[in-house]
Amino acid sequence: MERLAKDMMDRCGGLPLAIVVLSGLLSYKRGFEEWQKVKDHLWQHIKDDSIEISYILSLSYNDLPTALKQCFLYFGIIPEDHEVHVDHILWLWMAEGFIPTEEEIMEDVAEGFLNELIRRSLIQVVRTFWEKVSKCRIHDLLRDLAVQKALEVNFCDIYDPRKHSISALCLRHAIHSQGKRKFVPRETADLINLRHLVVSYSKPLKLISKLTSFQVLKAIHCDRWKDVDPVDLVNLRELTMHDITKTYSLNNISSLKNLSSLKLLCKDCESFPALEFLYSCQKLHKLWLQGRIEKLPLSDQFPNSIIMMILSGSELTEDPMPTLGMLPNLRNLDLFRAYGGKEITCIDNRFSQLEILRLDCLENLERWHLATSAMPHIKGFAIRRCPKLHEIPDRMKDVETLKRDHLR
Repeated sequence: MERLAKDMMDRCGGLPLAIVVLSGLLSYKRGFEEWQKVKDHLWQHIKDDSIEISYILSLSYNDLPTALKQCFLYFGIIPEDHEVHVDHILWLWMAEGFIPTEEEIMEDVAEGFLNELIRRSLIQVVRTFWEKVSKCRIHDLLRDLAVQKALEVNFCDIYDPRKHSISALCLRHAIHSQGKRKFVPRETADLINLRHLVVSYSKPLKLISKLTSFQVLKAIHCDRWKDVDPVDLVNLRELTMHDITKTYSLNNISSLKNLSSLKLLCKDCESFPALEFLYSCQKLHKLWLQGRIEKLPLSDQFPNSIIMMILSGSELTEDPMPTLGMLPNLRNLDLFRAYGGKEITCIDNRFSQLEILRLDCLENLERWHLATSAMPHIKGFAIRRCPKLHEIPDRMKDVETLKRDHLR
């Protein structure tokens, strides 16, 4: 197999894309015989002592299962050199019916499909966030392949403004323009199977409770949320709400029993209201609070399920570490302008599962006390814009310093 690999790599002519795509293909082939078949196919298309890269790309595409082929072809609709928000492409796949709906949650299956395309080196990772790919892109040559294959099977057509032509045979049409779009749809409440909604509403959302299939609700103004009865939103897993003020009550969020990701943003210079409702969200894994917090809830008022947390602009006056350190499953913690004090203290047996820690813009921080048995599983940390912190604990000097890409 080593000899086969060397032969095939030599014929790739040193082209990185050819090598990584071929590697992605071979990673799904088991044993000498299957590798030999790949080599035999390639040798049929040797030109000038090297393999045409277009054939390697086609071979990788042809090796995909049918469902993954459709998902790959969808990247042909994306403009060239465009970075794609992963959520957007997954939602489009689901809306198109590409993702099977069986026992698993559809969103999880869609994410698995994307990860398989990434493992096969057909899609490139641009950015990760909270241990998931958040942005991706497709290489220009692979996009050309997706466009070509899509046209062959009438999968989609991209409008050419120079020709003013578009295929009447294709079910999907892409128009890449810079025109502004505006959508506030009146009929949204009638879309009873709607799973994802990302839009800033200017009108009340009184009827949104009818949408019991909801999984994701983003960009909701807190004034709109007060008209919602969340009891019926039994499947909501992700909620983002903005423009929160201290006078506003967030208690009805406690009715969202399946909520796993929550992002709350205060209005400029405003403080959060009481946050004790968080305890009722017993399936909450990811929590992002952006805004001033006058007093952090006690550790037993946070759900034990939290594994990732961002506190941004909290301006806490008391050290948050004794409280946060008691969260039994916390693996990832970001503190950005979250604390105005001079010291943080991590006492023994705290942060038992923490792997990643980021401290950013803690401008008054001078000392970091870290007990011997605190943070036993820490893998990486980052400290930025903490000008008065001149020394880190000795134990942290052997821990990996996160690169800038991890801070996004």
